[in-house]
Amino acid sequence: MRPHQPTADVSRRTISWLARGAVVATGLFAFVAFNVVTNGWLVALDVRITDWLHTHAPPALTSFMLVVTNAHEMLAISIYTAALALLLAWQREWRWLWAVLLIVPGGLLVNWLLKQAFHRARPELDHPLLTLETYSFPSAHTAGATLFYGVLAAYLIARSDGAAAKAGYALTAACLIVMVGFSRVYLGVHFTSDVIGAACASAAWMAFCLACVHAYAQRAGAR
Repeated sequence: MRPHQPTADVSRRTISWLARGAVVATGLFAFVAFNVVTNGWLVALDVRITDWLHTHAPPALTSFMLVVTNAHEMLAISIYTAALALLLAWQREWRWLWAVLLIVPGGLLVNWLLKQAFHRARPELDHPLLTLETYSFPSAHTAGATLFYGVLAAYLIARSDGAAAKAGYALTAACLIVMVGFSRVYLGVHFTSDVIGAACASAAWMAFCLACVHAYAQRAGAR
């Protein structure tokens, strides 16, 4: 049993950090949601940011933002997730396969339920670049990007030994998530708090699911 103890200790630490991360992300989401419900200072900042971006929208950047946002529609995220799931199944990475299947579809369902709960209207702009009639808070595009790139980065980090590589995966995922979220605010279909709320809620769900999957795998390994 002794040779396996360090691995068990690392696993316990991982689960502990994931649980803490879920709590912190949930707290941040609650803070954003409270501001949205109470029409707090964050909502006033939302309007200023959206108005400023709408009046400073160069055509070249607009075209790029449209490409980014279209590449992260729900159908696209579903295709990326299915491809990752098939790859994990082919590699017999059953723990990570279950993690992906729980995190991405489950997280998107949670995001949809939150939309129905908050019923927040989309930004209203003169001559909008895009027009949508669904609810605004939280952003589904940002949720999809956070869930997919988040679990992909977590998988790559778990398989990597070098600190530089781990940091690179985490930074790349963060940059992609920020870019997708910014595209939604830039195009005027979401407020900044919609994007932040989606990222926080999705990060909380992802951390919770990873903690559960790792805890189950640890217990099964012990048996």
